[in-house]
Amino acid sequence: SVNVTIHPDGTFEGVRQTIHQGQSAVEFKRLMSNEKDSISTMQKTEEEYNITIKECTTHLTKGMSERCNEQLTFSGELLTSDDYIYLNPMIFPDETENPFTNVNRKFPVEFPYAQTIVVNTTLIIPEGYQVEESPQSARATMNQNELEFSYIIRQVNNIVSLRYKATINTPFISSEQYEELRNFWEEMVNRNNQQIVLKKVATQP
Repeated sequence: SVNVTIHPDGTFEGVRQTIHQGQSAVEFKRLMSNEKDSISTMQKTEEEYNITIKECTTHLTKGMSERCNEQLTFSGELLTSDDYIYLNPMIFPDETENPFTNVNRKFPVEFPYAQTIVVNTTLIIPEGYQVEESPQSARATMNQNELEFSYIIRQVNNIVSLRYKATINTPFISSEQYEELRNFWEEMVNRNNQQIVLKKVATQP
């Protein structure tokens, strides 16, 4: 879950709380077990998402638990222009590039394990601004829901909420279905890169 407050000057601050389970927990515990790796992970997160991490706390990263938690307190600056503020409502987008760049493929695409990623984002729009442009909600499935994603965005007053979910429930995709997979992933990437435009409301004399 990601909760972000946007300020009129285009800066923002927020908190991200993450629960890792199963294989994701195993990989995260491995990263956090070594101080050098944990520092490197935080630095990569800052660079990838253009944020400054103020504080990071973890829970259950040692031992045999099948889940572990992480909380990040962060801040950053958004792109602004005159009376506009531009931002990706995902804040921490899941997929920003399509790895399937080749037009054709002779061999199946294999996935290491089944996984589901769920991101719930809440954005508080600054006073004096309104949503000028917003992405549309979307869903896509492939192979009877073996691959699926949903991107549901809503606005109530000055709060924008986004629920994103991506699921892989198959060990491989055959080469005959590669083009369909490539198109599916491209649509998912497009949603991850969508922008919201906030416009400053003209004040009444």
